[in-house]
Parts: sequence; structure tokens; C-alpha cells
Amino acid sequence: MDINLLFQFTGQTFILMSLAITYAIFKNESFIHPVIRKILMGVMMSFVIAYVMHFNIPLDNSNEYFFDVRSLALGLSGMFLGLIPTLFGLATAVIIRILDGGAGTFLGITEAVIGVTIGLVWRYTRLKKETQHKYKISWIEIYSIGLVMQGLILGLIVFLPTDIRNEIFELMVLPQLILFPIGYFIVAQFLMLQRRQYFNEIAVVRSEKQFKNLFNKNKSILMLIDPKTNKIVDVNDRSTEIYGYSKEEFRNLDIGELNTLSKEDLLEKIEIAKTKDSAFFSFQHIKKSGEIFDVEVNTGPIMLENKEYLYSSITDVTEKKTSQRMFKDADERLRLTLLSVADAVIVTDEYSRISLINDRAKQLIGADDSILRKYVYEEYRIYSNQNELTLEGIYSDCLKKNETFVSDYTYTLLNDKNEPLFIDFTLSPVEDEYGINHGAILVIRDITIEKKRQEEIRFMSQHDFLTKLYNRYNFEQELTRINVERQHPISLIIGDVNGLKLVNDAFGHLEGDKLLQEIADIFKKAVRSEDIISRWGGDEFAVLLPQTSSEDAQRVLQRINDLTEKSFYKTVKPSIAIGIATKLNMDKSITDTLNEAEEAMYNNKAIHGPKFRHGLVEHLVSILNKKIDGHEIHIKLIASLITQYAEYYSLQKQELNDLLLLAKFHDIGRVTLKDELINKRSDYTDTELLKIKTHPEIGSRLVATIPEMQQMAIPILHHHEWFNGNGYPNSLRGEDIHHHARLFAVIDAYESMTGKRSYRPSKTHTEAINEIEKFSGKQFDPEFVVKFIKMIKED
Repeated sequence: MDINLLFQFTGQTFILMSLAITYAIFKNESFIHPVIRKILMGVMMSFVIAYVMHFNIPLDNSNEYFFDVRSLALGLSGMFLGLIPTLFGLATAVIIRILDGGAGTFLGITEAVIGVTIGLVWRYTRLKKETQHKYKISWIEIYSIGLVMQGLILGLIVFLPTDIRNEIFELMVLPQLILFPIGYFIVAQFLMLQRRQYFNEIAVVRSEKQFKNLFNKNKSILMLIDPKTNKIVDVNDRSTEIYGYSKEEFRNLDIGELNTLSKEDLLEKIEIAKTKDSAFFSFQHIKKSGEIFDVEVNTGPIMLENKEYLYSSITDVTEKKTSQRMFKDADERLRLTLLSVADAVIVTDEYSRISLINDRAKQLIGADDSILRKYVYEEYRIYSNQNELTLEGIYSDCLKKNETFVSDYTYTLLNDKNEPLFIDFTLSPVEDEYGINHGAILVIRDITIEKKRQEEIRFMSQHDFLTKLYNRYNFEQELTRINVERQHPISLIIGDVNGLKLVNDAFGHLEGDKLLQEIADIFKKAVRSEDIISRWGGDEFAVLLPQTSSEDAQRVLQRINDLTEKSFYKTVKPSIAIGIATKLNMDKSITDTLNEAEEAMYNNKAIHGPKFRHGLVEHLVSILNKKIDGHEIHIKLIASLITQYAEYYSLQKQELNDLLLLAKFHDIGRVTLKDELINKRSDYTDTELLKIKTHPEIGSRLVATIPEMQQMAIPILHHHEWFNGNGYPNSLRGEDIHHHARLFAVIDAYESMTGKRSYRPSKTHTEAINEIEKFSGKQFDPEFVVKFIKMIKED
């Protein structure tokens, strides 16, 4: 191999390190638009290609074949800079090679294309792949890419003329199979290092932003202090509330202006804080108003924007300090106070043994007086839920530092049944006036119920109270979360409960709730555990099925239908109108898919709704027939009289049909009444009578929910109104009462008096007519009385 070739390759390889400069210049994405950034990187890439091709070395005497590292540069650009910069570089390489001319032009362009192709393919199949750990790409893989690339390029020599092929092969075989892959590997590893540094910096910036947001919104008092100047750099909103200073005023203060300690003592504390991960102090601070109050400070060093600060969390413990001072006044007062407080209180002696305990502390762990004189950390098994701290370690550290410990996380206490209780607690050393330790006071508050209540509130904020399914808000959140490429195809099911309003009106809202719960259970059984079910509205449900094709969604629909058919809910047969839509990829809006499913559901409801509603009403009639003795026969006889009347007076077919429907459904409101009330033979109480008189309104509401029967709502409502206004429910009179109801009242009364009943003797034909004539103008419309009696007498 020519020594000049070796030196030239080495020099050009070092030039490729300029790619790292491109990485470094454009790594801050926040200041430059991404497209402009890519274009500028492409321009710099063009300069690099032009430079390495300017210093190429001719491989033959005709100056038609050249040696340079353009393939390395373009391959590395494809791997690390991306498509746009690499296309800039490729275009530059092609233009320069065409301008250089010669028989090797085509091979030179092909060499550049090979480098670009391999680099870009590797970038988008390896470096950009979500599942790929970017920092576990091995050096063998990088080296192999360089070797494969140069092997392919070396293979292009077979297309050279025979007279120079061997000469160029001898010159290039060693550089391209050994030196080029090594150079490629060196520069690639350097760029990988640059890439890692770039993403680490992004992570740092994000974490700092997150820290600032949490800092400002935190409900505790938080401060950032410059340990070199003791100046307050930043405070959160809570600090301004407690101390009375604005944030601007805080930044003009040093921490010594808030502290009652001498400057020397304060500097000593700051030095301690700088050398520890976390230091704990008790101070007295001064508010803007001049008020002095007790605080506990947990502080330690933190790095932000490559600068060290002291991060201090401050707690107002004025009340606790006051309580502690009160405890020291007298042993007896201490004893009486501890035994009467609601929290669990345990007092220990200087040997960590329990010397005093109140009833609440015994109840927590199921202990009795035998617990006295035992070691506190053996009886009270307290553990941190977030680190390995135990009560024994906390106790030892508390006495050693002579500082009160306040649990800043939720801790767990195991009772005598090994059941975990969530607790907050404080541990305070007890000293006499000479500084001699006499043990500690452990105060425990059981927050298990409070924590459970918080969990319940959280659950209820996300779920429907009745069905325990996700509520609509949470479903929409899940819809956004699931709407990613890897979850496709995504299917959506929208279901509407048929006849819920009718069930509510007929049997009450408690029964309607039971129907909704039954439908919710059907959905739960029909789908997978990872599928998301929501109560979408009052009578609507929605199901989100990730990674579910249209065919699989249809199978889910079949399971829902099967479970509906097999349901044990007996009041009515559950029925759900269902619509399905499937989203195949990100090109389609999830909102459009949801609307498509909803439209399909409405179409389903329009097609099958009438049949269901008719079946449901017939079901209610069959229930009523079972409730009321002789009701079915009564309806048939009334229908016969109505038909006879219609034929006699040549009524229109539609009017006849409406009267027959009125006969069949006039008492449908009674289905909501209890059997014993319907079939009662003795006189009704006032309360019972009021209940009975609700059935016209209930029946009217029931048929009003059914489009095919809405014309019957008014006649059913009026069928117990009297012509003179003494009827119910609205005391209507005269022609204010629907004419069908007025005619029906006469026919119904006649059949009721003449029909056979097991519980009373029937009247004769004449007796019934006399009774109707007696109440003509009172209960009955005189016109219909005359018409009906005329028909009966002539029959």
C-alpha cells in the first residue's frame, strides 16, 4: 500500500471528526426550528464532503479514479445526522464527482449511494427503533457496518476496465478492508459519545423544569439558598404566604435575616448542610411582621444548571414546640395530657423501654399493660414504605442528634395480627434542664381510614358510582392514551340500553339501576381484562378494544348478545343496541371512529327498537294480567264492546285501533303497584287511595316513551277523569277530557258491572244501564251514554 495513501486516509479520517462539531453546534433544539436545523446541518455536511473530495488522491495515471473517505462521511451522516443533512452531502458528492469527470464517475457516485443507504438503513432500523437500547449497541456492530460497507464498495472494482482493475485492487484492498472499517469505527464511537451527552443534557433540562414546577406548587415551605453568599435565590408560593415577603423581597435577603441564630452559629450549620445529603435543624425564624415562630429545616445540597445550591424544606412547628415545652413543665401534667389525647402516645425511658402509654397506643397493636418496660422498637414494628428506615434506626438517630423526627412519608405499623396500618408519627427526645436525656415521646396517628378515603375519592373521580366502570372523562383520557400506532387496529363499541326509561317509569329507578348493573356485568364478562369499559352516558356504554380487528370486535359483539340472552335478570329481558367501528391506523381520527360507532348504534336502535319496545310493553301487560284477577278477560270483553260500538256507529279504522289500544293498556300503570294493594277487597286507606290514583300518570309516562304508542298517553292519563270534574288525576271536566277517554269510561263501567268477578256478584244488563244513566253528566259524558245505551238496547 502506498505510504501517501495511508497518510491521506489518516488525515481525512481526522477531518471526519468535524461531524462531531456539527452535532455539538446544533444539539440545542429549543432555539432553531427543526427543519432549519436540519438544513444548516446539511450545509455543513456539504462542506465536509467538498473538503475531503478536494484532497482526494488519483489511483491511476489518467486521473479518472480517485481515493477519498466520502463513503465514510456519508455513511456516518446517515447514521447520526439523519436524512436531510445526508441528502445534502450526497448531492454535493454527486455534483463534485460529475464535475471531476472521468471513467470512474459512475462508480464514484455508486460508492456514495452505498454509504448513504447503509447509514440511513441502520439509523432507522436500529438507532431510531423504540425498543432498541441506544447505549447497548456494541462496537462489533459498528465495526461490522464499516466492514460491510467497504466490502461492497471494494466489490465495485469488478466493473473497472481489466487493464487497471488489478492495480487498483492491490492499492485499495488493505485500506478498505482494514483501515476504512477501523476509521469508521473510531469516528462512529466518537459520535455515539456525542449523542449520549446530547440526550443526557436534554434529560437534565427536563428534570430541572420538572423540579421548578414541583418547587413552586409544593404546599410545604421551600427555599433555594446560595451556600457561598447565603443569599435566598428562590422561594415557592407557600413561603410568601407564611413569611409575608414577596418573592422579589426574598431575593434581596440572606438566610441570616430570617434566623435568630448568630452569624457564626448559622455559618456553622450551613457548613454542616453542605457536607451532608440531608441535614435536619430546629430554628426560630422571623416573619416580615416581626413575629418569631419555630421551624424545622430539612436541607441539603442540590445541583441546578451546573451550580450547587442548598435546598431547604421548612415546617412550621410552633404548635409542636409549644406542646413539647408544656410537656416539660411537670411529670404529672405530662402524664395526664398524654393519657387523654386521641393519638397514640408512648413515652420511653433512657434505655428505650416503654414507661408510659395511653389506651389508644395499646389499641393500635392489641397490647395490654404487660407492654410496659419492653423496648419500644420491638413492640412497635414501624417501617418506611419508601426506604429501609426502621423505628430502631430512627430512635437511635433521634437521641444521638437530640432532634425531633417527623415522618415525612407514609409509614406502616404492623399490629398484632400482622395487618398493616398507615401512620404518621413524631419522635421527640426528652431532656431535663441540664441536657440529660430521659428517653423520648412517640406520637402515632393512624391514617388508615383517611388513606382509604383518599383512595375511594380517587376511585370515584375515575369511575361511575353505580356500575364501578370508568366514567366518561376517564374513558376519554384512556382513549387519548391508547391512540398510538402500536395499539392499532383499535375497535370501539358504543351500546345503548333499550327501554331503560320505561323500566324506570314502570318499576322505579332502583330497578333501572339494577338493569344498568346487569348490562355492566355483561360487558365485563364479554371483554378482555386489558379492554376499557365506560359508562358513557345515562343509558350508554362504551368499550375500547386496543389491538382488536373488526372481525374480533364482531366476536365480542356475539359474546355480548349471548350473555344478554342468558341473563338471569327477570324483570325485563336485557337488550342493548350496539354500534361498532374500527380504526386501522393513525390516518383516521379516533373521534371520527367514535362518531362512526355511535351512528351505527343509533341505526341499530332505529331498526330493532320498535320490536324491543313492543315486546317490553307486552311483557308488562302479561305481568299485569298475573297481578290482577280476571284482568285479561276484562280487556277482551271491553275490546268486544268497543268493536261492536265501532261497527254500530261506523267508526274509522284508526279510531277503532286507538280505542282497542286504550282498552289493552289503560291500566298498565298498575304494574308498578304491589300485588296486595291491587287485589285488596276491603276499603282503601287515604294513603293507599293516593297510591292507586297515581296509575294513570304512570301509565301515561310509560307509553309516552314508546314512539309507536305516544298517541295513547293522553287518553290513558284521562281515563279516570269525571265529566263533572270530580275525577283524577287532574280534575278535568267536560270536553277537556279526551273524547276516547270519555267513551271508554262508559264502556269500561258497563263491562265492570256486568262482567263476572270471583270477588263480587255481577249486575244485570238493566241494572248496569240504570247505574250509567244515574251518573250521566256526573261521571260520564251524556252524549256517549245515550249512544252506548242505544247500541246496547238494539243489540
